[in-house]
This record gives sequence, structure tokens and C-alpha cells, in this order.
Amino acid sequence: MNHYYINDDDLKSQKRVLNLYINDNKLSFVSDVGVFSNTQIDYGSYTFLKTLLKENKVVDLLDVGCGYGVLGIALKYLKHAINVDMV
Repeated sequence: MNHYYINDDDLKSQKRVLNLYINDNKLSFVSDVGVFSNTQIDYGSYTFLKTLLKENKVVDLLDVGCGYGVLGIALKYLKHAINVDMV
């Protein structure tokens, strides 16, 4: 099995939908082979997201290496006033 960061012609696309249930909301994301944590939302990202949702002072987010965008998209959706840049 190859790592997610290896560019390999043997890695065929296997798109999948990942669901995130948080604060009585269901958010769906599309992921694929070659993306970090492509089968489930990783524990670190989930924990970080829950922490940021409790903070009132978070107004700007720069999500570098955002993968399928779970942090940036969830924060923008759940905290409408936040400014999000994803690269």
C-alpha cells in the first residue's frame, strides 16, 4: 500500500463521501485516494475543529494543505463570520 503523498500511477481514483456530525449538523465531504485521511476525518482535525468552534475570537483562518477542506468548510459553514483562506 502506498502512502497518500506518493504520486503513483497505480493509485486509481476511489472517491468517497465522508460525513461529519458536529453540533447537530451533518456536513458531507468528497475525498479520494492521495488525500490525507481519505477514509475518515482524523482525530486531530476533529478535536481542533471542536476547539475552534468554542472560541469566539476566531475570525480568520488560513488552512494550508487543506486536503478535502474539512476545517475551512466546516468553520465557514458553522461560524458564518469567519474569514477562511484555503490553499
